[in-house]
Amino acid sequence: MPILYISGVLSLFMKLSHNKMDCISQLPDCILSHILTMLPMKDLLKTSVLSRRWCRLWALRRDLYFDIHNVLGSEMELLETGDLIELPRDSTVVCFADFDLSRDEFVNRVDQFVKNFEGTKIDSFLVNFYLDCEHSNNIDQWISFVIARGVERIDLLFLGRPYAHLSPSPKRYKFSFDLFSKTNASTLKHLHLQNCLVCHITNCDFILFKNLRSLTLGSTKVDELFITSLVSNLELLDELHLIYCEFKSSMPKIVSSSLCYLEVKNCHVVSNNIKMGVNLCSLDCLKLTSLEYFGPCLETFYINTPMLKRIRIPVISDEYVNAFTLLLTLTELYILQLDIYSMVSRNVLEQRVLFIFLSF
Repeated sequence: MPILYISGVLSLFMKLSHNKMDCISQLPDCILSHILTMLPMKDLLKTSVLSRRWCRLWALRRDLYFDIHNVLGSEMELLETGDLIELPRDSTVVCFADFDLSRDEFVNRVDQFVKNFEGTKIDSFLVNFYLDCEHSNNIDQWISFVIARGVERIDLLFLGRPYAHLSPSPKRYKFSFDLFSKTNASTLKHLHLQNCLVCHITNCDFILFKNLRSLTLGSTKVDELFITSLVSNLELLDELHLIYCEFKSSMPKIVSSSLCYLEVKNCHVVSNNIKMGVNLCSLDCLKLTSLEYFGPCLETFYINTPMLKRIRIPVISDEYVNAFTLLLTLTELYILQLDIYSMVSRNVLEQRVLFIFLSF
């Protein structure tokens, strides 16, 4: 629903309240709560002045989303304040965000919301803004706040999209799993981190994350030993996405008794300030049905996935064609998607791929 329409509805409600036509109070909580989910966060607190009934109704909202528009304003408003700058790129005009101007204001507004929020249950919590280690204390407080209210989904998207930023890349925010230590067992089911740092935790009690169903790490620096330990100890983990992740020395071994969907895309290590792609070398997942892999060759790939039905892999060089023979061992496979690149001779590639299909 367009923001202008929502703002119009809000203005109408305020006018009705001012005229003492308290028809709003006749609506059931479920409808009022649904209306609140469509309001920007910066307008949500304003509803407390509508009527006695609405004074605390904004605390019914159980899905908290904080992004540049919800917190700071529309694109037009941001262009007027200078938080967004239009610059030419190629044949188009692209909006760039000067987050140095708006970062503190964004954090202050989220802090204010969290401190005044009186709800006892939060289902999901999303922050989509270009934040870094400078605001670690604030972010930690937000996470502790939602953990205490039984949050099931956390999305920390610190790349600040959809707008490109003008500031140099800072140090990543360090996501601490120790924040969950104050609870007996976390209710968290879905975790999505972008542009964060995730470190290996000694003596980690994985029972705290026993309800985790999906884990997505994007543009995140992560300890591969921790990922290996985490995945192998979570009995309900169904999805794992590792996208543009930076590991210390190698790709983690993926061993899981529950994993059904795995995506590994362009992961790497950094040596002497040079990025080098790393292989997915070991995959032992008895329930895995779908695999999407983009990276270096699969020549040394160990795979034990008897239930795999769909696989997507790139063809970059002639070496990949030789690796396709491992697919012959996947008796349940019925969808094979190849992303073919021109480095391979087309005639040779077509002949070898045809041979593989005939072998099936």
